[in-house]
Amino acid sequence: MSRFPSVTGIKLIKALGTCGFEVVRVQGSHHFLRHSDGRCTVVPVHRGETIGRGLLAQILRDCELFGLDAGLFHLTNLLLHTANAVLLLLVLSAMTGRVWSSRCCRPQPRRSFLRPAGGHILRWAGCGTSARSCR
Repeated sequence: MSRFPSVTGIKLIKALGTCGFEVVRVQGSHHFLRHSDGRCTVVPVHRGETIGRGLLAQILRDCELFGLDAGLFHLTNLLLHTANAVLLLLVLSAMTGRVWSSRCCRPQPRRSFLRPAGGHILRWAGCGTSARSCR
């Protein structure tokens, strides 16, 4: 599941303004934006509410920021997911005081009659304790 940042309508209008979109009219709480090349979209502005991820994805699709070049879109998506994973790792390591615990999942040699020449077969085996006791 992809994660979009939570943004308000005003912040999204400012961000789209840096990409060349201008507010052409306002009808109620809906701001109509148009680019000089004809692309247009509608952004709702409600005080104290953020734009949902489905609507944000639709607005970004309407804006066609990447045109027909899907590679740049996928690269941006990859960078956002990587930054999200790094941020999650930093938050979890700050909460637990360590990066991850590997005591429960350590490689152990497998006892087998069929061994490759000159080496052990490694398998991942649990230590036999529950996940709560592994710290």
